[in-house]
Amino acid sequence: MSKLISVQELTGNRSIGVIDTESGKVIVPLEYSSVTFQKYGIVANQSDGKSDIFQFDGTAIIPDVVNPLLLADNFIIVSNSYGKCYILKSKDGKARLLDRTGYDSVYFFCGKKSEPIMYTSKINLKPMLSDPDYLANGAGFTDLICATRGNYWGVINRDTYKIEVNFDATSIIQTRNTRLVVNLSDGHVKLL
Repeated sequence: MSKLISVQELTGNRSIGVIDTESGKVIVPLEYSSVTFQKYGIVANQSDGKSDIFQFDGTAIIPDVVNPLLLADNFIIVSNSYGKCYILKSKDGKARLLDRTGYDSVYFFCGKKSEPIMYTSKINLKPMLSDPDYLANGAGFTDLICATRGNYWGVINRDTYKIEVNFDATSIIQTRNTRLVVNLSDGHVKLL
């Protein structure tokens, strides 16, 4: 397994990048103000607040995103400067959006915790990224992804990307390894 370290340029603008100490390969170019190693990849932070995402082998996944969180199974949650959150799926070095409309919040699970965590454009990821449970077990989605738009909840199938509940639910109860309880706006309850 490669050994990666962040390095800083000693002259000029003192930019930071990442190299593989065994091969000498540049994984992240020396162009960034900081880098963050997440469980599933590297986030290279620009001085303007945007970030580029790289795989550990140096493959660039997506540029110019805000507040990225890399999840298990090649999922990525990002946000934009307008407060919208987006779910991306990375495959073969390319990332694609699951839905171009975006969400106000997206829920994911961290480590072995049974309660989901709400990702918004304002989330502070630093405490979670240093949590031993995250470092050991990562973070990810269950089979059904819960998200909000406005005051309504929706549910997206993680594998097919099909919308199971079309953002007309007034509330959802979700815990790991249990069925979802969805209260629809028409008063009906749906179990998923």
